Amino acid sequence: MKWLFVFLLLPCISRAQEPVRPEVDPGILLQQLLPNQSENVSEEVLDNLYQLYQQPLNLNDVTLEELTGLYILSEHQLTHFFQYRQQAGPFVSLYELQSIPYFDLVTIQRLLPFVYVDVQRLSGNPNHTLILRYDRSLELRKGFTSDAKGNPRYLGSPYRLFMRYKGYAARNFSLGVTTKQDAGEPFRWNPATRSYGTDYLSFQAHLQNRGRLKSLSVGDYQLQVGQGLVLAGGFYLGKGSEAVLTVRRSQLGIRPYTSSTEYGFFRGLAATVQLSARLEFTGFYSRICRDANLVDEYTVSSLQTSGLHRTAAEISDKASLQTQDYGGHLRWQNSRVSLGFTYLQTTYDKALQKANRAYNQYEFSGKTNTLLSLNYSYLWRNLNGFGEIAAQLPAELDW
Repeated sequence: MKWLFVFLLLPCISRAQEPVRPEVDPGILLQQLLPNQSENVSEEVLDNLYQLYQQPLNLNDVTLEELTGLYILSEHQLTHFFQYRQQAGPFVSLYELQSIPYFDLVTIQRLLPFVYVDVQRLSGNPNHTLILRYDRSLELRKGFTSDAKGNPRYLGSPYRLFMRYKGYAARNFSLGVTTKQDAGEPFRWNPATRSYGTDYLSFQAHLQNRGRLKSLSVGDYQLQVGQGLVLAGGFYLGKGSEAVLTVRRSQLGIRPYTSSTEYGFFRGLAATVQLSARLEFTGFYSRICRDANLVDEYTVSSLQTSGLHRTAAEISDKASLQTQDYGGHLRWQNSRVSLGFTYLQTTYDKALQKANRAYNQYEFSGKTNTLLSLNYSYLWRNLNGFGEIAAQLPAELDW
């Protein structure tokens, strides 16, 4: 009877020794992860980290892009993580993180809320979130009063409305819709200016990890490849004590766009396909109408990024420039070296002609802009090298 009691107790002792995933306030956790970035962190980054906190990554099948997107591990730590997994085989415990070179206790503690260990991969259960927001300023702003002629300055109400729905399953799919109405913007139904009730409407559907198809996005998305000279959508570290992290940009690939910021994204289709064990290709196409300052029916002087459409002048500039982008990125990589080639062509339906100022001397002008770039990254012992070189093709050489 005594031996039977000890035998029954041993599984309980063994189970209790496995590190327990810490339960923390997600808001406090994100502030601790990015203490110097609070004013610059985009909504997509916070949304992605919160999603991974709810549905953590399995260390036995996590990819390089997913671990990079946590903004916790350095390039050196990422390389040693995948070398360890390749040499030692699947993780059997979170304690094994202590065996990976350059993984200190602070790094492991920051990583624990976002990871778990399961020898057999388990798909995350679908989750759904819905955010509704309504607010207004108690003090009436000048824009909501009438001008000297008695005409209202802002054509809409002083209320701000926001709605976001997102459904997702970790490492499988995500689906979302975002709408926003800024204070002063009128409710309008005018397909000519891309106004469908609310002023801003965004949709995204993202599928990933389907055999050779690593990622597929339909709707609004961002691309982060190379060092950002050509395609640089998304958040990057801009301040901090770690010099390399504040300069080097991580290659995150295709990211679904869920922010309410009305600028800095593509709208169309993008996909990443694994051609071989070390070679992948990302292709994309986007067609979107952007805000621009109209000079006449054939020319615009600049692109607008505020996303505000409150006055008649702002509304006339809304969706006035049709933009088409297409291209691709071919990437080869092994455990230490990554090489990439990027092609991007942007075409406007009106000529972009900026003011004749010294600071616009090297700015693009015209209707078609074609860019090529080469990027690289390598790791040798404690030396991390990275870079990108890009060039604009002359108009007569555009493909």
